[in-house]
Amino acid sequence: MTERSDEIRALMQKARQALDDAELLLSHDRVEGAVNRIYYAAFDAAKAGLLTEGETPSGGHGPAGRVNGHLPWFPSFCRAASMACQNPSCPQSLRMSMPVFKGHYRRPIDDTNRIALPEAMRDVSPSDRYTLTRGLEEGLFLYPAERWAEVEEEISALNVYDETVRDFCRRVLMWAYEVETGAEGRLELPAALAEFAGLSGEGIVLGAFDHVEIWDPSRLEAYLSDRSDDYPTLVEQVMRT
Repeated sequence: MTERSDEIRALMQKARQALDDAELLLSHDRVEGAVNRIYYAAFDAAKAGLLTEGETPSGGHGPAGRVNGHLPWFPSFCRAASMACQNPSCPQSLRMSMPVFKGHYRRPIDDTNRIALPEAMRDVSPSDRYTLTRGLEEGLFLYPAERWAEVEEEISALNVYDETVRDFCRRVLMWAYEVETGAEGRLELPAALAEFAGLSGEGIVLGAFDHVEIWDPSRLEAYLSDRSDDYPTLVEQVMRT
């Protein structure tokens, strides 16, 4: 019981902190970032509410899926918020979808391996804390701290007595570094990750929905050239219902 109470208190503390962040962001007219923090505040408070009722959120994949399994209104709430922000009667500054990373930008890398995140991407993640890790191809993955916490939760649910799982955890976490954005949104690339991705002098920062990818320009060009399949066909294959 004590463990559950501690978890409830921790979730509510996270929710209160997220609301404080939202208020600060709104005071600086960073509306999209504020919406992001309000979403996480509602999400953590919803999980705490389930725990107070003696229920363990379950269903789906990851924390969001588990909350959705017991709170069917939660995804509807998210969709409604998104639709409301897109409504023409909504002030222009509030017309947005739920925040995602998108777009691509060419950014210089200085002699200390620092690269600046575009302001549009910094607004999606109001926190200046991230986890940077090796990507699945030749680039790097950059996760906001909140999203990475969800990744770690999903990993922690795996069976560590399985050798394949242990190998997976080892390979994922050995490359993961906590980084922070400093002045002008710059973050330092750990030497091991910069070497893996071949990053020096310049990088491409691109949005990938819930995370950011950082690529060497020539490697990204080669990667895309090797996958120059017909774009409409690719869309059909992925989005086919």
